[in-house]
Amino acid sequence: MIFNFWYKIFFWRGLLFFSLSISLSAQQHPIPEVHRLISTGLNQLIKQDFENVQKTFTELDRRFPDIPLGKIFLAANLITKEYELNMGYSDAVIFKYLNDAAVQSDILLNNNENDVWNNYYKGLAEGFQAYYYGLHNSWVKAFSSGLSAKKYFNRCIEIDPKFYDAYMAIGAYKYWKSEKTRDFSWLFKDEREEGIAMLRMAIQNQTYHSSLAVHNLVWIYIHKKEFAAALSELEPMLKQYPSSRFFKWDLARILEESDRAGAILVYREILDSYKNDSRANRCNEITLNYLIAKNYYALGNKVKANEYFKLIPPKSNLTTLEVERLGKRLDRIETLGININQ
Repeated sequence: MIFNFWYKIFFWRGLLFFSLSISLSAQQHPIPEVHRLISTGLNQLIKQDFENVQKTFTELDRRFPDIPLGKIFLAANLITKEYELNMGYSDAVIFKYLNDAAVQSDILLNNNENDVWNNYYKGLAEGFQAYYYGLHNSWVKAFSSGLSAKKYFNRCIEIDPKFYDAYMAIGAYKYWKSEKTRDFSWLFKDEREEGIAMLRMAIQNQTYHSSLAVHNLVWIYIHKKEFAAALSELEPMLKQYPSSRFFKWDLARILEESDRAGAILVYREILDSYKNDSRANRCNEITLNYLIAKNYYALGNKVKANEYFKLIPPKSNLTTLEVERLGKRLDRIETLGININQ
């Protein structure tokens, strides 16, 4: 079990969400044009404008080939795009981006191991490798790369305690590691509150990772069943990005606890956005129809629940990749169908 938590804590709690903060951060890359391109590309990523993200980070890589960030964010865009819209992954391309970025980072570190940005590049490259290994259920590799990423982010803070971008990754790691190992409290220190504090530092200091820190904090509060706190953390992101599906998924999950009708409305908004996107994959629509049906059933409206449940194709009509991605949710879908039709 310890091997399966890294990818959940380093980036998004789920599998597809890698959105990063793009407001003018207090902490910026020392090359202004690099900062501009990062900010532009990550803003496009939150808005699911994947084609322009590709163009922006291709330009970053072309104009600044000795800086690994272009390759790292090109990999991030491809992972997010393919999970969000398609079913397969361009494994060879993604691993080449990340491996090349890691090699570049090593060269930079060999030249100056005390440069905070060189350590940051290496941490990001290792962290994305951990995330991607997690997507492929390669837990040993994911855990190994994750620990390596943590080492480099810790080094960032040793060099510069105000390098707040590193606090997001370390804070998420500390919280979820402590949560996942609390049954072994005699072996591991409880660092949950310290992790939350570090996430707050990343948010308050407007880092490149601020919105990712918000997402992590939102899911921490959901996990703790502190839903009002979760909503309070999420509201600024909803105002800044009202059309972003990334944050709407978070909102709908929070509303399920106190306002199922409101949750249904948000899930339907997300569903409509996928229906209007010719690139969308069936898994998202299946998941959303299931969640809408589940909430209607919880409200006692079996007729509406069945209406959405009928939109879900039988397992026999799904592809192997769709079955793999939906995983245990297929069992919950089957159970819901039995309950609706009783």
